[in-house]
Amino acid sequence: MSKCSIISVLLASLIVLSSRHLCSCDDKNDGSEARKYISWKDMDVDWRYDEKHGGVLKNGRSDQVIVVDKNGHGNTTTVQGAVNLVPEGNNKRIKIFINAGTYRERVLVPENKPYISFIGAPRSDTIITYNVKASDKDGKGQEIGTYYTATVDIKSDYFCAKGIIIQNTIVANGGYGQQAVALKLTGDKAVLYKVWITGSQDTLLDLKGSHYFYKCTIVGAIDFIFGNAKSLYEKCVVRSNAGVRKGAIAAHRRNDMVKDDTGFVFNNCVVTGTGKIFLGRAWGPYATILYSRCKFDDVINDARWSDMGHPSYTKTVTFGEHSSQGQGGHSDGRVEWSKIMSTDEIQSFWNISYIGGDQWLRL
Repeated sequence: MSKCSIISVLLASLIVLSSRHLCSCDDKNDGSEARKYISWKDMDVDWRYDEKHGGVLKNGRSDQVIVVDKNGHGNTTTVQGAVNLVPEGNNKRIKIFINAGTYRERVLVPENKPYISFIGAPRSDTIITYNVKASDKDGKGQEIGTYYTATVDIKSDYFCAKGIIIQNTIVANGGYGQQAVALKLTGDKAVLYKVWITGSQDTLLDLKGSHYFYKCTIVGAIDFIFGNAKSLYEKCVVRSNAGVRKGAIAAHRRNDMVKDDTGFVFNNCVVTGTGKIFLGRAWGPYATILYSRCKFDDVINDARWSDMGHPSYTKTVTFGEHSSQGQGGHSDGRVEWSKIMSTDEIQSFWNISYIGGDQWLRL
């Protein structure tokens, strides 16, 4: 039996459907503390590169790792298969190592399976891809709608991902019902690190919860970051593929000033690509979108912001920039109801404390 086969057998035998057998890499006592934060260790595995099989674990400590390999050298050949191996109600960190390759599937992480990590193979692409759009029909002949198009749908808390590509390959050309989500997040306290999220219209549905995106790349054309979450995007690349069309980066939903403590903050990001896009659109009356110390290529619409056809929203939204840089960092046509923020005004938004990260992040 080959070394890789032995590893696979060990993995299969050690991963059992009981939370008492699943240990967290951050467990130093009974694991109670590990349930309350995300660290860099939650996005790392002890692995080596094998010329034949790609990424394989170095040792038999596989009770905390499930391996996905499309060629059959892991515990399962699909990402969803790995999620299904996680016991319901688990309270320890479980890492799903996804070996290099393209996985054409839709993935759902349900609410009752928190503390899951998706970790891609470092040396080559790990891609999860599908192509569903809002106008597609369900089994009853009804359009499924935007919220049900996600390639990857994360409903659980304390999710994190590193080094994977998530795609919805539908290309919106201005026609009806072409909204197509690549990633949907509704769980609380999530971290995405060096993750590519690519699509066209409505790429990332950042719907609710507090989330931290670090060194990610997000690609799309129209409202390709949208929702009502409270999220910090730091050192990310935001890439427009609008081409000759107009588009928009973000559409924020915030409907209630008091009940919805939410917003999208982009800090030290790079905005590039094609087209002439808005920085954001007012999807809700109290929409909050801020850019701090970001570098813009010449892809930004002169007006910079859109009220999305709701003139009354211009009195209540919070749309602002601080220390914008690059060829697209300045405009004489900026709408008068947007704001240029001082350092004092922006400093409470540009670090992890904005998303409560001082309580649940140890990075």
